[in-house]
Amino acid sequence: EANLCVVAEEMAGKQVLTTFDPLKGRGEKLPQSDYPDFGRGILSPQGRLIEKMKQGPEGLHIRVRSLTGGAVEEVTFKNLIGYYEFTGWSLDGKGIYLYSTGDNATSVYAGLNGETHILWKRGTGPGNDFWNPIPSPDGRRLAVTVVIYEMNAWMLENF
Repeated sequence: EANLCVVAEEMAGKQVLTTFDPLKGRGEKLPQSDYPDFGRGILSPQGRLIEKMKQGPEGLHIRVRSLTGGAVEEVTFKNLIGYYEFTGWSLDGKGIYLYSTGDNATSVYAGLNGETHILWKRGTGPGNDFWNPIPSPDGRRLAVTVVIYEMNAWMLENF
């Protein structure tokens, strides 16, 4: 686990990360991510930052920087073609959860070692969408939101 408190804010359309000490207040600004949506947090529990995510014909390229020191990691997932959104970090910080939309919506675990595992694919399980994976504290289970659209037809008489 990282021993670092970080405040994430949006300023002028950019994400700004700043260290924070409860006694001293704001500290130094940290490297920025150009990933546009950091709603669920692009920082892992170990203090790793998704600095860049770029989709292209060669696959999905991700650059990860540790805010506590260490080398920048770059991984290209050649089997992930199309648009994928970051949805969360694995508890151990060794992988991330991604989600693709559309008719072939898929939720994927992508390890920073380059391996991927499909967790859910539309049409193979219940629901229409698979969102917001949250790992259990022991890392053995994954809580998710499975979205199910249900439609009913009603007929009203004598109203």
